[in-house]
Amino acid sequence: MKPLFVRLVSLSLLAAINSLFIYKYSARLTSLFLPISLLSFVLFIGFYWWLLNRTVKQDALKSYLMLALIALMSIPLLILNPVLELKVDRWMMIQTFWDNFFSGSYPYAPRYTFYNQNVPAPLPYYFLFTFPFYLVREISLVTLFTLLLVVFLYQRATDRKIHLNRDIKPQAYFHATMFLLFLIVMPAFWWEVTTRSALLFNSLLILTFICYWLNDALLLQRGSLWIYAVGFGMLCGTRSVMALPLFICLVYAVRESGQVRIYAGFLFVAAIVFILPFALLYAFDPILFFQYNPLISQSLVLPYQWSVWLIIFCFFLLIFTTSFDRVIFFSGLILFAGAFLSLGYFSSQSGWNAAVFGSLCDISYFILSIPFFIASIYRELDKRESRSLLSQ
Repeated sequence: MKPLFVRLVSLSLLAAINSLFIYKYSARLTSLFLPISLLSFVLFIGFYWWLLNRTVKQDALKSYLMLALIALMSIPLLILNPVLELKVDRWMMIQTFWDNFFSGSYPYAPRYTFYNQNVPAPLPYYFLFTFPFYLVREISLVTLFTLLLVVFLYQRATDRKIHLNRDIKPQAYFHATMFLLFLIVMPAFWWEVTTRSALLFNSLLILTFICYWLNDALLLQRGSLWIYAVGFGMLCGTRSVMALPLFICLVYAVRESGQVRIYAGFLFVAAIVFILPFALLYAFDPILFFQYNPLISQSLVLPYQWSVWLIIFCFFLLIFTTSFDRVIFFSGLILFAGAFLSLGYFSSQSGWNAAVFGSLCDISYFILSIPFFIASIYRELDKRESRSLLSQ
């Protein structure tokens, strides 16, 4: 698979995701939403190609200054869009889960009627990871904190050169300055901040984990492998679709290392970690567990019969997963495909307008693929060093 093809597909899908957000939300302002979204698609492609032709060096100071700029730009958006006036209830699901927990109620039971008694849909570890932001009562901080954390982690990997695997060093997949430049012009990113969503947080956790885990795994640092097994099980327990990129990565690790027995134990530990919160939920209330089961709630996004096609596509991609670059790119593709199938399902059931403008389909799930597509692009920045990305 040629690098130019990967870049073209990644850029096109990034532009399509953001144009879809413009398509949906500009329709509330003007009847020209279709030509505006088509024009935005062309402009996104043009801007990203132009950006990739620039020599943008990894610079810690620039990255932190851009993070400060993003934080300052977020303030008026958050002030102008109070949480109780939002129609998106993702922040409320985090609050519902923990309010139920601390009041002694079943965590996944409906609680607040002004959101149509929606129930929390993510898997249990998602709420554990977002718990600190529940405590400070501002879920929007999760996105800004995540960006700060990953910039720090990848900058540390670059400065100290603590990762020796030249093919999978984490800093090769996170050109922090370039990543923030990509994000800052994305309507999807600002939607994420404004609505207090944590999808980007979830996706960046997976990407960071994969880079660090495989670097250590293929260097045969087995002492830390069991820690990664715990992390693997916890991250699978955030959203069901996030298990697919982790599965692609696991198969690649087994294939490259040849350590089938070790990874059988790895998978056993991960399975115990994954199952543990479900066992606790069942013990808490067996009746409500089957009535408000998070695995059942996840099927509302994409029914099981449609999920089969996503799993088949995942196995198809595994055939061609012969390098870590492809692990990253295919992870983005499988997450994009999950959101695309959900859009296709609701469009086939209720029509395009009802699916998109009536919000039967949640287009925000496309955000999960964004970090992986950007990583697929700036991986080539590490390879080319100071050469033009388009000169190949």
